[in-house]
Amino acid sequence: EEEEAEEEEEAEEEEEEEAEEEEEEEEEEEEEEAEEEEEEEEEEEGEEEESEEKKKQKKRRKRRNRKEEEEEEEEEEAYGKLHSDAVFRRC
Repeated sequence: EEEEAEEEEEAEEEEEEEAEEEEEEEEEEEEEEAEEEEEEEEEEEGEEEESEEKKKQKKRRKRRNRKEEEEEEEEEEAYGKLHSDAVFRRC
């Protein structure tokens, strides 16, 4: 019973962490989208630095994609560890 309670508590903590991470990701995406919209407006107004802005956008997209991949890997690792710990305890 105690082990099951610990497992449930760990699972709840993991879910809370994932929810927080998702919320942070959403906030970051919203900020980046706002920045991109602003940059697009500036380009429409005749900004001469088009190539520079495009490079920045590309960097941001790469950084965001890389960060999302890293977070997915971390979540998979955390879930795998949680699952393997639970299986080990049952044995």
